[in-house]
Amino acid sequence: MYRVLVPVDASEERATAQALAVRGLSTAGAEVTATVLHVFPRPEDGAGTAFGSSSERAAVAPSPPVDQLLSVDRAVGLLHETAATVETAARRGDPTEEIVRTARETDADAVVLGGRKRSVLGSLLFGSVTRSVLRELDRPVTVTGGAVDPAVEGERERASGGEPGAPESGARS
Repeated sequence: MYRVLVPVDASEERATAQALAVRGLSTAGAEVTATVLHVFPRPEDGAGTAFGSSSERAAVAPSPPVDQLLSVDRAVGLLHETAATVETAARRGDPTEEIVRTARETDADAVVLGGRKRSVLGSLLFGSVTRSVLRELDRPVTVTGGAVDPAVEGERERASGGEPGAPESGARS
């Protein structure tokens, strides 16, 4: 069994890229268990909580930004299309600390992070969860960028009448 931690943020695009990376493991013949994690901002008490269903998420984290839950649902939906076993977890607190803690608690063999581009100044001012996780963990970490699910891209192309790989109408070449 190969255990993968997939920490997602608010970006559905990054969650898609992360899920596609894990799907590649499943198609390579490995028996994969993927844990999709979302870290919510810490309230003053700062306790971490793991849970699985949407109703539990709502009970533990009232009124979270909806795009955060959509990114979790996106990753879970894509992963359910494979032979992978999918679990969900949510934590409250510092993203780096909670990702590292969850990787250790679940004995993850690897972590698949969704990276984002930051300016040099932005990295200096705000730091980087990706950089911190890479520094803290003693296991393989894969960093993806944004990606589009090939099935979704095909639907867009058919709807627009375009050909695969061709620029969209109105786009400059």
